[in-house]
Amino acid sequence: MTDVVATADCLPFKDNAFSAVISQAVFEHLQYPEAAAGEIRRVLQPHGTLRIDTAFLQPEHGYPHHFYNATETGLRHWFREFDIEWSGVASYQHPKWALSWFLSVYLDRLDKRQSAIAQDASLGRVRVALEMLAAGSAGAEDAVLLEALDALPAHELRTLAAGVSVQGRNPAKLADPGVMGVGASSPASSSGSMADVRQIEVARQEIAILREQLQALHEARTIAVDRGNYLSQVAYFNVDVRLQPSLALRTRVSFALKALVRLLLPPRLWLELRARMHRWRSAKPATSPGGVPPFFSIIVAPDDAASFIETFFSLTHQSYTGWELIVIEHSGHSVTVSNVLQDFLQLDRRVRRLPSHSTDSRERLRQAQAAARGQYFINLPENATLAQRALQTIYTLLRARPGTPVVLADFERGSRHEQGLAMRCHCMPADGQVAGDPAEFAFAVHATHSTTQGTRGQEVQGAYIGEVLFGQMVHPPLLLS
Repeated sequence: MTDVVATADCLPFKDNAFSAVISQAVFEHLQYPEAAAGEIRRVLQPHGTLRIDTAFLQPEHGYPHHFYNATETGLRHWFREFDIEWSGVASYQHPKWALSWFLSVYLDRLDKRQSAIAQDASLGRVRVALEMLAAGSAGAEDAVLLEALDALPAHELRTLAAGVSVQGRNPAKLADPGVMGVGASSPASSSGSMADVRQIEVARQEIAILREQLQALHEARTIAVDRGNYLSQVAYFNVDVRLQPSLALRTRVSFALKALVRLLLPPRLWLELRARMHRWRSAKPATSPGGVPPFFSIIVAPDDAASFIETFFSLTHQSYTGWELIVIEHSGHSVTVSNVLQDFLQLDRRVRRLPSHSTDSRERLRQAQAAARGQYFINLPENATLAQRALQTIYTLLRARPGTPVVLADFERGSRHEQGLAMRCHCMPADGQVAGDPAEFAFAVHATHSTTQGTRGQEVQGAYIGEVLFGQMVHPPLLLS
């Protein structure tokens, strides 16, 4: 279990607090490794033991927080203030593991045809082809192998690159009268100490976090307003409250007339009329929401009306609109959920009802997946909502990386706007592998007709978005007639 969370360059411990410090595969992910080494020296007792393992020839991992791969010389330089008793390569850091990691990433990212060509070539043959290419004398016999090696997808080039480059322009320099001439400044005077630089960076990160929290509060408020307007107009007969502006005028007028009729009729007559309308709509054949099929199929099996309402309105405010909502209707549904579903079927033609008589949740999911029109589907758990940018962000990744079977993203558990507390949950499995049936993995997007679906125990290589795109809220039960 984790006891303390802090930044490595500002440890929350008193001086000389520990007799030993162990850090394994951390320093390549630190933005200020030398400052972290200084903090370790501060909290470590005199003559205390130090053990540091870090990456050298490893592919990029933990993006975007992989900053440095150190040589042994670089590692000794970071810890030059310590009495170094030994440095070198441990057995688990042997070059064969770097070669294994490199080849595994490379061959897994090629398509099947190019991967087969690369795997059939010996290491000696690959070396000869690359040497001929470097000399500018590659022949026809080398072209097929070199073409396979060049087929690595663009988004994977950075992971295994032999080097990286940067190009930019020097911005205007701050004047420092009294120290240097106008228009000139020294790095020491303009940048300040390393501690000042770190404080500025921490402040920037805190500002970014506050902006994310403000955006989340804005989205939560928008959904709360829609939910309140819906409940006011439908549940409590207040026809003066307008629905969300994004609804069509005809839909708002129809909804207002319905609320007015409900207000005027006696309760018994209203319930009978509503039941007749439900039976009539259920007998009608399903209509297509449009000529263009959706890209995403959102699958929900709601048991709580309040959560269902929030899920629906979080979808209506998505910046990407190519989605459909498949609502699994089963015998366990409450009357409240059924009534809300009937309302949403009228409000948005992208909502579809899927009756199911199965009591097994997995079987209901398979039925919904078979009925999905989208290229990808999301099986949303109870109380789930989507950030307004969620579908747009996922769509952008999938267009850049076609064929990806599973996309994972982070989510927040709890309700910041109601409880004052939310916990971010990182959804990234080890090495990007999704074990078990990937269709059952929550807060993920799955290829609808992928051959990797539905096989339990199989590992699927997925993509990961390190952003909070989903939420899982907690609400008291909602009772509506």
